[in-house]
Amino acid sequence: MIRATAKQLGKETLIYGFGSALSYIFPFLTVPIMTRILTPEDYGSIEMLTTIFLFVSIFAAAGTPSSLVYFFNKDTDAQKRKELFSSVFWWNFLASGILCAAVFVAAYASDWAVFGIQMTGIIVGFAALKSLVLTLQNRCHELFRQQHRPWVYVTIALLSGLFSVASVLIFWKVQDYGLNAYFILAFSATACVSAAAFFFARHYLSFDMSGIKERFRNILTFGLPLLPGGIATYFLNAADRWALVTFSSLEELGLYALAAKVGMMMTAVIAVFMMSFQPLSMRLIHEEHDKASRTLDFFFRGYFVLFYVMALCLLAVSPFLLKLLAPPDYARAIEGVGFLCLSAVMFGGTYFTCLGAWKAEKTKLYSYSVLVAAPVNIILNVLLVPEFGMIGAAVSTALSMAILTLVSFVLSHRAHAFQFSFLRLLLLALTGACAICVLSFLIIGGMMDAGVFAGIILVSLLALAAFGAKPVEIRTLLAKS
Repeated sequence: MIRATAKQLGKETLIYGFGSALSYIFPFLTVPIMTRILTPEDYGSIEMLTTIFLFVSIFAAAGTPSSLVYFFNKDTDAQKRKELFSSVFWWNFLASGILCAAVFVAAYASDWAVFGIQMTGIIVGFAALKSLVLTLQNRCHELFRQQHRPWVYVTIALLSGLFSVASVLIFWKVQDYGLNAYFILAFSATACVSAAAFFFARHYLSFDMSGIKERFRNILTFGLPLLPGGIATYFLNAADRWALVTFSSLEELGLYALAAKVGMMMTAVIAVFMMSFQPLSMRLIHEEHDKASRTLDFFFRGYFVLFYVMALCLLAVSPFLLKLLAPPDYARAIEGVGFLCLSAVMFGGTYFTCLGAWKAEKTKLYSYSVLVAAPVNIILNVLLVPEFGMIGAAVSTALSMAILTLVSFVLSHRAHAFQFSFLRLLLLALTGACAICVLSFLIIGGMMDAGVFAGIILVSLLALAAFGAKPVEIRTLLAKS
């Protein structure tokens, strides 16, 4: 089973990886333009408004993306799958539309001051419209993944990258119009890409509303228990932004946003892996218990080894990468990169730790784990950000993600006990985290010796390999069919 699953996972990961690279590399190439047009304060304003509408999209979704993933794989009837996707799509359209309109009205009532940040009606309006169409586009992405249509995802990713670059290039020409022009162009690019996604999903999108209330009830019954977890996850991820804008400044938030942009390279790579692994894991958890446990345990350990090594390599080159991406005004962004990479690895691990809860259909357990970690993150940010700025924000997030991984593992294991190698996993997690912290503090302290960097990465690689795959598993993967 391990070999067959690894083969399929590897194939789909390569395709999704290509698509994700397209959707990320194109916008990433525009960062040098954006950082030379916008001040760190402007960058911070964009980050904060994006953070606000991210909350709107999470609240509107109400856990329905997870409903789509679960029930699409549980029921293979084509008509029921069509009804399922249509129900999820129209729920997100209605809920997101209402909430985005509410934000716009609230901003109008406060003379366009959004949580203390002065905006304009154009900025808020087009940011709201972008949030709406992007929410619907994301539901289409979920459909394509469950259908195992990675090349459709690649096509959408290519279009997203091209339109993103085009919008930034146009913004470069009309930069005198400021953030008004930026948000108009950002919405236009997102709307064009979403139209393509709707086209590819058209056969699963029904306008027949008969029985829609009952279907809404079904998807919400499964999804709503995940909503508290989704909201808590938002604060788990966004508390650092709120703390920086509250206790520091928009400039500090802008620098942190650039650090997050570099750290997002890790998030993007991990997301590619999860895009292809999630449908496979949904089938695996319904297989015979011992075989499923061995396969999931193998991939969990492999996940830590692979992505910790990648995080260390990214961190080592990040000082040089930032010099290419931004002018000297953004140089301090390097302070947050390492800890944000660590956060990405830890958060990705929660997908494995929650599989027992999915098997037992006790999705609320993930909410409980997030409800533990989110307040910790808020408290740590309140304590550390006033003194340490973006370093405090990044460290707070990394520690909170580690707590989330541990708590979700314990709760999920109690619901359904897949047999993971707990000691090996713990040693892997601690080894990688310590290596990232050491390398981060060396970079922050100004030590940029390539030999030291290479030594830390090599020692970490040997340690991770020692705690990683068991010899019998390596022989199984290398054996001939």
